[in-house]
Amino acid sequence: MLLACTGPQNPEPPTPPSPEPVKTTLKDDIISGEVVGTTFPHGKVLLASLNEISASNEGTITAPGTLRFPLTQRPSQVTPVTLLPPQNSGCTFTGSSSGNTNIYRLSRLYVVSTDGDPMGTVTEHFLSGATLSGSVVARIYSEQAASAQGVASCGMSGRVEYDLKLKQGWNAVEYASNSTTLFMRTPSAEARTELRGLRFTPSVVTSPSSLNITLTSDDPVQVPVTFFQVGGFSGELRLSTSLPGLTVEPATINLSALSAQQHVHPFLAGLGLAPQRLNTTLTFRYSGPANTQSFELRMTSASGAALNTILGQLRDERPSFSMRLPNAQVTLERNGSAKLALQLQAHNQFKGPVTLSLLGLPDGVSAAATEVNLTDTAATQVQLTGANQLLAGSYPLKVQARSGKLLVEAAASLYVPQPAATLEILTGSAQVDRGKSGTVQLRVRSVHGFGGRTTVTLRDLPPGVTADPVTVDLTPGATADIQTTVYTTAETALGIFNFKATSPDLAPGDTGASGRLRVLPTSFLLGQEAGALTPSAHGVWVRTASTFNPQTGAETATFTRYVNGVPSAPVTIPDSGVTRVSTSQGDLLVLSQRTGNGWKIDVHGQVSTFDHPLLYNRSIFAMTATTDAQGRIWLIQGTSTSGAVTSQLAYWAPGADDIVPAGSDVNYGYVYRSTFLISNNGRFVVFQGQEGDMATLTDTTSMATRKVDVGGNNQHTHIAVDNSGNIWSIGTGLGLRRLGLNGAVTLFNLPGDRPNQVIGFDHAQPNWLWGTGYAGASLIDVETLSNRTLPVHGLIEGLALNSQGGATLLTRNGTMTSTSYFLEYLP
Repeated sequence: MLLACTGPQNPEPPTPPSPEPVKTTLKDDIISGEVVGTTFPHGKVLLASLNEISASNEGTITAPGTLRFPLTQRPSQVTPVTLLPPQNSGCTFTGSSSGNTNIYRLSRLYVVSTDGDPMGTVTEHFLSGATLSGSVVARIYSEQAASAQGVASCGMSGRVEYDLKLKQGWNAVEYASNSTTLFMRTPSAEARTELRGLRFTPSVVTSPSSLNITLTSDDPVQVPVTFFQVGGFSGELRLSTSLPGLTVEPATINLSALSAQQHVHPFLAGLGLAPQRLNTTLTFRYSGPANTQSFELRMTSASGAALNTILGQLRDERPSFSMRLPNAQVTLERNGSAKLALQLQAHNQFKGPVTLSLLGLPDGVSAAATEVNLTDTAATQVQLTGANQLLAGSYPLKVQARSGKLLVEAAASLYVPQPAATLEILTGSAQVDRGKSGTVQLRVRSVHGFGGRTTVTLRDLPPGVTADPVTVDLTPGATADIQTTVYTTAETALGIFNFKATSPDLAPGDTGASGRLRVLPTSFLLGQEAGALTPSAHGVWVRTASTFNPQTGAETATFTRYVNGVPSAPVTIPDSGVTRVSTSQGDLLVLSQRTGNGWKIDVHGQVSTFDHPLLYNRSIFAMTATTDAQGRIWLIQGTSTSGAVTSQLAYWAPGADDIVPAGSDVNYGYVYRSTFLISNNGRFVVFQGQEGDMATLTDTTSMATRKVDVGGNNQHTHIAVDNSGNIWSIGTGLGLRRLGLNGAVTLFNLPGDRPNQVIGFDHAQPNWLWGTGYAGASLIDVETLSNRTLPVHGLIEGLALNSQGGATLLTRNGTMTSTSYFLEYLP
């Protein structure tokens, strides 16, 4: 069949257009005319299909291009097909036909030189009378007369369209194709054609067209090869391979015109032609690693022009071995040793000793050769030793594995790290009291063979803090614990600061050890008993002792006033079950709510007594710890109306006869464990019951009182009031909240560690809000919204605001068996 159900094939190579058409009358049994597009030497012309050449008819070509080719014989060496699809072929014909004869379709002419060189092709093209675009003239030899008009369809493989009348013998046919359809038609008697030629590119082809080389020993392998010259090539032919280690000899061959020999190129098989060729033997030698791999045999001219490339397969079956490095980089320290791991694998029954060695070792490194008796696989190591003069850096190495003539190499690298010291700040932090000196504990360690003297310094210290450099001598691999002294001044800021310990002998990229320095306030030891911290102008009152007589139930309390850590003479009060109130002058009022007795201790330690009406039996629920601007004590007093108990805001001025109500009754909620505050200027009083969210704000000048929401939903349960009557509050894990006199609420985010509670505003810096938290005291600047954590020595028992600015803390430090109390001054 014509298609064999494989789809149409393009029978024509591309041909250059004719610059000046040479019209030829189309005939069935002869091809003649002047070839255009190229020139040819004297030679022969053969008729061919896409894949086959017929030798039964032979034409001639006379330089530069006169062609004459009579068709007198039936084609030979060409496979016939049927005109129409045979039965059971999977193809169907639709249309009319007479007979289904065998045909031979030949659509091109091959030109060979008189010496037998393939020179090019000639194709006959229509100049006029064609019915199909791009069609050419094909020659069909039909064994019988036949006709066909219709379509043969072979499904996805393609189709053939016929409009054909064939006589027995040779026929000229209009022939064309596209991607899906092949067209064959009988041309018009008036059709005119021209002959277009295309020269082959000068090249060389070989027989065989691919190479297979098998190595069973180190001996070279010889392969017989025939070289054919195409397109008139002659001269120097250079040979090379693409595979490193694979060489070919001879590397240069001279191809010249030769007389015919008995060998014939497959391209011209059975044609009785004798093209130029050279029969030779190529010798291949291989010195590369054992492997089976493909390669290219490359053929070029003396000028470097590519003539041909054929593929080859190299199969190495010699007994050999391979080597692999699991990790190609080995690290070696000065005065140390290291091992480079290797894996060996035997191939093709290799057995024998393999010697491993390293090449390219720098000064100061030695590595003894290692021998392994290899039978199958082996894992081994090569040991390297570094001397004291070994310099840091990266060095390329070559690993060699040798057994007799066999040599396998692999690349490796040696890394020698810089000998260095490393630093560690023990416990990660250090602390020092302001105005004093302290120590920072450090650990210095030798790494990568470092030995000698190194100096450790501290940098990035806060202003007012200095530290002594420390020098230490290290032996390679040793560790030393050292300490350096840090110094502070009285002006050094309190806080927690980051710093670094560094040394000039750190490794590249090592910036040193990071630590935190806690600068603490100066502390004053009070003893093993202290409490009831109460502000006293620019000092504080502290209960420093107490006694209890179980027989009489009598209690005493001793109070001591401290200014800058210096105590005054202690004063003992006979009734310690008392309430304490400080005055704006710094005096301490001690009130017994059981008896109505009162004591006044002035700042000089003088004691006077008085009576007061603030008794438990008068339902006094809560009192302020300081007096207001008029010297009054504010309180919550319970009242009873028709059997129901309510509470009201009231005040008492020392020396007055009785308590004075300060407004109508208000439900103040559960007043025990409440917060009662007075602003620093004594004008505003805030009371917050245990429920937390509701409070009252009283202006002591106008006596106006109103309820305020200080946080809502019990979230902001710790409050402070400033001199303008703004209420500030904070909750655990929450931001800062301000409630203005006009009721406006503003929320602020705080950076750093947030305090757990706020205490009050500084007397000298009214934008400073004091508080306490887990890490120590907290100082918030409500204008800049900055937050400083001020570390202290122990747990905070109380914080009192000093009238001249700053705060005094009562802190506690202790163990399971003893406890000590301290005073600390901020900031």
